Amino acid sequence: MKKNNLIILSFLFFLVIYKTALAEGLLPACKGTESFKWNNCFGTEKKSIAYDQLYKDQYKNKKILYEGEYKNGKFHGHGVLAFPEGTKYTGEMKYNKPNGKGTIIFSNGIKYIGKFKYGLPNGQGVVKYPNGKKFIGNFKDGNYYGQGTLFDPVGNQYIGNYKNNKRNGKGVNLYTNGNKYVGEIRNDLKHGYGVYTWANGAKYEGEWKNAKINGFGIYTFSDGKILKGIWKESKLIEQR
Repeated sequence: MKKNNLIILSFLFFLVIYKTALAEGLLPACKGTESFKWNNCFGTEKKSIAYDQLYKDQYKNKKILYEGEYKNGKFHGHGVLAFPEGTKYTGEMKYNKPNGKGTIIFSNGIKYIGKFKYGLPNGQGVVKYPNGKKFIGNFKDGNYYGQGTLFDPVGNQYIGNYKNNKRNGKGVNLYTNGNKYVGEIRNDLKHGYGVYTWANGAKYEGEWKNAKINGFGIYTFSDGKILKGIWKESKLIEQR
């Protein structure tokens, strides 16, 4: 029993030391010039990519710079990728692509911090734009997907569901002027049932179509007066 415990402790100690080495970049330097042979080492190389599903032919005649850890001849572990157009990635790598936690700063100033999978943002992350726009939430294949919060450059907020970079599903719009929308949205537009409240206390509850009041709805004025009916293109066509 004591011998087994000693073996287990020795193995755990080895794992701790190994992971610490990875975290602190203490892997030995890669030897030789044949990078396809590099394994469990730290190296630097410039290489072009003949063809790749992610990059296509973008880097066929250009070289990217990688500095980091290797496994079985691949970028694997922690590393830094520098692309010729100025984009830079720092973080975890797997089989030559960003995979895991990382940060990418594009040449146009857009910055993403979060989870990657197969080279693209996947999972929880934050993206910041030079104009002040910011998205915090879930990503899928590089797009906003699932639950998230978007802040536009002037401070308006949307909290809700996304699909392929567009607001889709139920959500809440909070405007800097005090107005508020709670309801259904399709392709970034109010669509379905929703409640819009103005800062002065007026409120509309009912159906929407392509961002316009459309269908049955109830409009309550700021003084409490109520107007019910059928609406089309945000105009009342039948009072009830």
